[in-house]
Amino acid sequence: PAPGNDFVRVNFVELIPQTNNDSEPVDIRTPLTIRFKFWNLIEGQDLCVGLHLFTRSRECIFDINSTPQCYRRGLVEGQCEIPGNFLNDGSYYFSLIFVKDASVELFYCEECLSFEVEDFRENINWYGKWSGYVRPKFPFRMRQLVAEKELVPENDY
Repeated sequence: PAPGNDFVRVNFVELIPQTNNDSEPVDIRTPLTIRFKFWNLIEGQDLCVGLHLFTRSRECIFDINSTPQCYRRGLVEGQCEIPGNFLNDGSYYFSLIFVKDASVELFYCEECLSFEVEDFRENINWYGKWSGYVRPKFPFRMRQLVAEKELVPENDY
């Protein structure tokens, strides 16, 4: 009765937030692990699995794939890591696509996992919504080249 067809059947999909305790909310800083298992029902299938992340308004954030590999008949496990400080706050869902021979869609497990990401702000007085679906924390460097005092010559009168 698991979702799937004569080629693959999804055993489970789970989201594992990397938090200190289970009562902590998932916020923009939280690293996430998506783990799944599926039954490969055909011996010697050359498979790859795609992980699609969407917003609740159905906009695709990313579409990533595993490396194609030949699997024997049986249970297969996969996982993907999403670093903290990547997603903006909002509602999201994952879909999984199972592809044979890098071109033939075997099964699309749509909206198999949904989750919320909460906002987090520290040392910032901005209270509006941050733009965009991703909110990476890339290195951002600035330095003063010339101070105002150095620009205006002092009068020696």
